[in-house]
Amino acid sequence: MHDILNIMSGLYRARNAITIVFLIDSLGVYLINLIQISILWLKLYAKYSHNRSLKVLKNDK
Repeated sequence: MHDILNIMSGLYRARNAITIVFLIDSLGVYLINLIQISILWLKLYAKYSHNRSLKVLKNDK
């Protein structure tokens, strides 16, 4: 009986460790996606503001 309890607690600890690893892993994926989306938005914004400033420059002439 004692051995079974040891195995069970060992499995439980292992499961907790795996859960934590998965959590960290999914957080990492989430962060990477967030960063990629942010970069895309920055690129789009830079393009948009660049085009707008070009229009302003053209209008000034």
